[in-house]
Amino acid sequence: MAMVLFPVTLGMIPGIFRLQEWSIQERAYQEPPFAVDGSSSELRRTIVVPTLETPFPDGRNVIWCASAQLAWDRLKEDVVKGPVELSGDIANRIASVLNRSAIEDRAVAPEDHVSLAGWSKEGVVARIRQEMATHFPSVTPMMDETYAVALAYSYLSVSLPFDPPYLEGEEPLRFVDPEGNETPINAFGIGKRPRLVIPGLREQIAILYDRPDEWTSKRTDFVLDLCETSETYQLLVCMIPTPTSFQAALQAVEEKIETGRPDLGTSFGHNDVLIVPSMRWRIDHEFVELGTAIKLRVDDKEAFVPFRAKQVIEFKLDRSGASLVSQANDAAMALPLHFTVDRPFLLVLRNRVNKQPILVVWIDNAELLHKAKAWW
Repeated sequence: MAMVLFPVTLGMIPGIFRLQEWSIQERAYQEPPFAVDGSSSELRRTIVVPTLETPFPDGRNVIWCASAQLAWDRLKEDVVKGPVELSGDIANRIASVLNRSAIEDRAVAPEDHVSLAGWSKEGVVARIRQEMATHFPSVTPMMDETYAVALAYSYLSVSLPFDPPYLEGEEPLRFVDPEGNETPINAFGIGKRPRLVIPGLREQIAILYDRPDEWTSKRTDFVLDLCETSETYQLLVCMIPTPTSFQAALQAVEEKIETGRPDLGTSFGHNDVLIVPSMRWRIDHEFVELGTAIKLRVDDKEAFVPFRAKQVIEFKLDRSGASLVSQANDAAMALPLHFTVDRPFLLVLRNRVNKQPILVVWIDNAELLHKAKAWW
């Protein structure tokens, strides 16, 4: 049996924000446990999508990561050497979107990823292992290579530390989903009490948009840059109405940023409050919507051969910062402002210069969030 593998592993974003009541004493850092660690098939309220154009279903968290697109780009350029064609109308419609949605050059820093594709008979597996051993020696590449005639692989690792770290909350954040269900969630950020003066803490936040006609202290429509001091990557947390797709969400966010905060600037005020949910999850996913066969020229003949597209995503966001590790394998004002993220929100990790997204997550419900301890 011939098989083309399209492994995709997505990564991890360490970050840290917790808030509401704040401890004056510095605590030893402990990363949160996984809220989810397993197959996407076991998730009831979360989906992983192959493209930014994929329509959102109602009531679901939605995840997209660039590692799958990076692997697809290499498959298209180095194996198929043209647009990739899959079997089936639905799979081909998705393939046409992937074919035209290449990741921009240097959107991911060269030192942060390995992306390769080629034919098994020409030693692509050995090349992938060599590149990974050189750049990420502690990582074992995920490759389903047993029957592969060709393979496309991408590994992505991005770190965005918060310096200084944000603070942890003594009380849980009450996250409310669109159905009104309330879940206690651990969170991080900058609280109202006590008013600690930590050099650089508030300065790393930029308010890129804040709806000017809201006359209450609690904000409900905003875009924040949580690590303005990062030169390469940008982490945005956005409170916006539920979008129809990530493409629509990113366009809406960009329009808000262009509107900005006229006459107010982007500074986070001395008495302003920030509360962001903590999360850590690892999800194994297979893109069944991409079908089971790909057209390749094998031994001078064009034929459809078996095809699988897989992705593993591990993401962490807490008070320490954000980190993303992704692997993809294609085989074949006057008042203090309160920015409280206690409703559905959009999280965007992107290149700061060219604005190319690397990870986009819509949090609709609490399935992926770090639940507060029972005694809270």
